[in-house]
Order: sequence, then C-alpha cells, then structure tokens
Amino acid sequence: MFRTSQIALFAMTLALLGCTEPGQYPISHQECSATDPVHELDANDCTVPGV
Repeated sequence: MFRTSQIALFAMTLALLGCTEPGQYPISHQECSATDPVHELDANDCTVPGV
C-alpha cells in the first residue's frame, strides 16, 4: 500500500510540473526563445560521468 501511494504521489508531482503555458520551460517558467543555449547542445554534450 505504501509503495502505491509513493507511485501515485510521484505521478501527480510530474503532472503538476508539466503544467505550464506553451513557450515556457516547465521547471524554471522562463520564456523559451530561439536564442536559448539549449539549441546548441549536441548528443555528445550529454554524457554520464564515469561511463
């Protein structure tokens, strides 16, 4: 029962974090723009340390 409650709470938290206006980042609520540095990221920039 406790595990089910944890999963439900986690799912509700994710759902609330995803509720933002279009054109905003969900966690920081900053406006998205064409000049955001994230557009310059490449798959090689996303590595797991120690792998």
